[in-house]
Formats: sequence, structure tokens, C-alpha cells
Amino acid sequence: MLLFAYQLSGILKLIVFRNRTGHMTSIQRLAKVKVRYLVLATLLLFFIVNYAAYALTIAYDLPEGDHWRWLRGGLIPFLEGDKNFWQFLTLEFLPFSHSHIPTLFEVWLNYHLFGLDYRVESWLGLAGMFAVFYFLCRQYWQNPGNDVPDAAKAAVIISFALVLLNMTNILSWTLVQFENLYLLGTIFYLALADKYFSTGQGKTALLWATLVIFFLGDAMGNAAILSVLGFVVFFSPRREYRLLLQIIVLLVVCTVFSLIFMKGVNPLDLLFNRENTPLASTGNGSGPGIVSYVLANLFDFCKTILMLLSEATNAPGVFRFYFNAWALARYMVGLGVAVFMAVAILSYFYYRKRLLNTALPMLMILFTLASMAGIILTRFQAFGLDIASATRYVRLFEIGLVGALWINSALLVKIFREWQLFWLTSLTAFVCGGILVIGFSMGSYYYWRFPGSVLKNREDIAAAFRQYAEDDSFPVGDFHARCMNHYCRDAIAFLKDNELSLFRH
Repeated sequence: MLLFAYQLSGILKLIVFRNRTGHMTSIQRLAKVKVRYLVLATLLLFFIVNYAAYALTIAYDLPEGDHWRWLRGGLIPFLEGDKNFWQFLTLEFLPFSHSHIPTLFEVWLNYHLFGLDYRVESWLGLAGMFAVFYFLCRQYWQNPGNDVPDAAKAAVIISFALVLLNMTNILSWTLVQFENLYLLGTIFYLALADKYFSTGQGKTALLWATLVIFFLGDAMGNAAILSVLGFVVFFSPRREYRLLLQIIVLLVVCTVFSLIFMKGVNPLDLLFNRENTPLASTGNGSGPGIVSYVLANLFDFCKTILMLLSEATNAPGVFRFYFNAWALARYMVGLGVAVFMAVAILSYFYYRKRLLNTALPMLMILFTLASMAGIILTRFQAFGLDIASATRYVRLFEIGLVGALWINSALLVKIFREWQLFWLTSLTAFVCGGILVIGFSMGSYYYWRFPGSVLKNREDIAAAFRQYAEDDSFPVGDFHARCMNHYCRDAIAFLKDNELSLFRH
């Protein structure tokens, strides 16, 4: 918004400036420019307000999913003296997987400051997503590509808003909202890597950041590290083999440290043996590793990839709601996203400095690919195609789409300038922009239908927990699957006795 305000102020100065003859200078042209930026700024403001309003509406103070496990196995034992603070923070650390250290620190802080008001996680996550959006827009505006006009840059920023600030990535599960802060840390890390690849400076800072993000960046941080390694191997203009070796050695040291001091699990077990790994908790711990499983289910594997890529847009929910179509539509959208990203990857590979003098958008695409590999590695065998419908992964694929938009917009400008195909560039931008705006509008309507039903569902669950606190024969598992067989009994009693979360007065 500050960028557009600056542009508008400059335009207004030009409009009121008169030449020596007393006539307005190009008043008609400047008026058109003013209207153009005013429309873009209004659109951007609409997206921001709509996103914030939905996020604040859908947030509900209710422990859900992993929260119950952390209460029973983490916070309660820590408060009772059965665990120390280090054991609490590293409760579920796994190398190259979830760390949860910042999240558990937030739980501890939330307990002391807000009485475990889980809406705080949503508010922090909302701020994190806006910070991600602002930072990417700022980076793009300062370095969009070679000679991209301001009007085109503004239009691309609107497309960033369409991708990032949509309701697809807003869930009532506050823990998932909080993970936007992990995404923000990931983007900062990729920007630091971009600075090194672009200028050759900041290598020490990059290595220290790799160490920090390995332990504190959760699965997103590890995907970011892998994306940097991938960039070194496939795209780095210089032979950065020394950096590659240093990061690999650092990862090995950190993994060994976690195995010794943080009860980590050997990541190689995920590849070749499912026993004694986190996947065993799904109830199917024995069997072949993921490599053998993918080869035996190759068709479903390909369908899962397309369905995951389709999550980068708002299309899956829109197709299901408006056209009663599901699988085929998602495959088509996923294929379109795959082609769009492939064009961006090939363009960057062949043009590089002639197209962009920044590595950030390519790193963002690699981050999405690394995240998809991680999801396949840890979830595909346990959940099959169903894992592609988990909306908690949407933001991971949106980042790659934003990177592809960044690169392909610079490619369009290059085509226009070299081949003077103004009509083709304009038509492409118009069609793509129209599809995005229509999709966003339809998706917004689709998702805004849900707050009432979602909040009613959360109220019913909260009422069930309160009833269960008075009568442990109440079938609370019918309302929340995680609490079947009295799993949540101790945690509910703890919340009630201390008047926390849904038991606050």
C-alpha cells in the first residue's frame, strides 16, 4: 500500500503541475495513469481487508489436533515438574521434519500471558502472512526483472495478492495459522541466500541462518535448505561446490546432535523402513519404504502431484462448489500449474541474468518442489490420495506459484520488448488477470459461506468438552476424533481446573 500511495502522490503532483504557458501537462494521459493506480490500490485494499476479516472471523479459541497431545505430554508434565523446559521445547523434534520449538514456546508464553487463548495463534499467523506478502511485494518492486514498467509491476503485485491473500489458506485450526510465521522465516532465509547468489556476499550469515532454520524452521525451514542446495546444483552461475559441501556437513552435524540430545529419528528410516518412524503412528507401521511404495503405486503418485499443485490456486473448492466436479478438474488445474512452473524454470535456466538479476523467485519454486517431496515422503504412503486434499499445505504451493508469476511476467516483458508483440502480451495478461480475478471472486463467495457452519461446529465441540468435564461418560469422541477413548480427559480437567482456553470466564 505504501508503494501505491507513493505512486499516487507523484501522479497528483504531475497533474497539478502547469507548464510556462499555463496549460496542464498531458492531463489526459496523467488522468488515465491516476485512475489505473487508483483501481489497483483499491483492489489491493479489498484483498487485504477481505483476507483479514475472514481470518479474524474464522478464529476460535479451541484446542485442536496436536494441541491435545502437547497439553498431555508437554505442558502439564512441565508445569508439574516431570519435564524440564528443554524437554518441553524439544518434545517432538524430528530432523528434516517438524521441530515445533517456536510453537511450543508460544504455547508456554500463551499460557502465562493469555490463559491459553488459542486465537492468539491465528492473530500471529495473520500478521505473519501480511509480512510475507509485504516483503515479497517489496522485493519484487525493487527487482522485478529487466526494465519492467511500473504499471506492469503493480499488476503483478495484484496477482501476488490474488494468490497469497485468499481464504484457501485460512483454517479454523489456529496451529496452522501460526505456521505462517515459519513461512516468513523461510522467505527471509531464501532472501539471504538470494543476496549471496547475487552478490557473493553474506556466506557466513547464510551458514548461521541454515543452522538456525534447521532447528527452528520446522518442515518449511528444511524445505528451504533443500531448495538452496538444489539451486547450487542446477542454477548457480558460479560453481558453489564449497558452499554445497559446507551446508551438507552442517546438516549432518545438526542431525547427529538431534539424534543424541533431542530424541530424533533417523531420516533414512523414512526412505527404507516404516517401522519405528512417525509414520508408524498411523497404525500401519510395517511394510516397504516410501521408495518401493511409490514405484508400486505410480499412477496414484502422479495424480497426487497434480492434485497438490492445484492447491496453489483457489480452484479445487471452486470447482467442487460450483460445477460439482472434483478429481478431473483438479488434475487439469494441477497440470496447468505444472506447465506454468515449468515455463518459469526453463526461462530462468536459459536466460538467467538476461531475464532476472535475482534468485529469489527460483528459490521459491524450488521451495515448493522440496515441500511437495517432503509431503510425499512422509504422508503419501499413510494417507494416499487423501493427503492431496489437506488444505494446510496450500501456502507451500502458493509460494511457488508466486515465484513462477514473477519469472513469467519478466519473460512476457522481454518478449514484448524484443519481438514487439504488444497485442500478445496484453492479451495474455488480460486473460490471466481475468481468470485470477474471477476465480478469486468465486472462491471468496464460496469460502464466506462457511464461517457460520464452521463456528457452529466449533461451538458444538466446545460444548461437548464442557459437558465431558462434568460427566466423563459423555461421548466427546463423537465430536472430536482426537479425544476418543478418554484421550483428552487429563487435558480437559487441567483446562477446567485452571480456567484456561474454552473454560475461561
